[in-house]
Amino acid sequence: MSGRGNSPYVPAPALTPLPGEQPGGGLYPNSPAARATVTPPGPEDTTSWPGPAEEQGKFDQFKASSEPAATPAPAKAHVRTVPVALAVVLGAAIILGMVFGLVWLIAGDDEFSVSEGQCVKRNGSTPLVADCKEADTFTVVSIQTEKSKCGDATQPYIVVPKDSGDQVLCLKKNG
Repeated sequence: MSGRGNSPYVPAPALTPLPGEQPGGGLYPNSPAARATVTPPGPEDTTSWPGPAEEQGKFDQFKASSEPAATPAPAKAHVRTVPVALAVVLGAAIILGMVFGLVWLIAGDDEFSVSEGQCVKRNGSTPLVADCKEADTFTVVSIQTEKSKCGDATQPYIVVPKDSGDQVLCLKKNG
């Protein structure tokens, strides 16, 4: 590789020493961190170390056996995707149906509905279904789209606003 070899060139330090430092030693020239070399242990220090022949037997138990053991492949679980997907779609449809059904039940139908022959009474400008035996009740004679279609011009009536157009209840006083 480039730049490696037996060249005697050693680059100079990149930074000049800080004030109070000694060149090559830093602030603490005699500290163990300032020493750049490590003395290897002598022969008398390494005599108690085990030799390579003694250690080789320890790893024989990890060698691969000469005949491979035939292990059967694990059974692959067979998952049927069509029934699972159908169950997920059906479950989602049921949950959505329940949500929209609850919203429809809670919101309810706020429109007033009455049929001919039922009795109503006035509550301000809105009609309420009432029992025909109560005082100040009226029987619904007919349900029209305009007041002029009621049989008698002097007959009492109530206009009920509907989404599909106003509904005129032609009434007769109970008495």
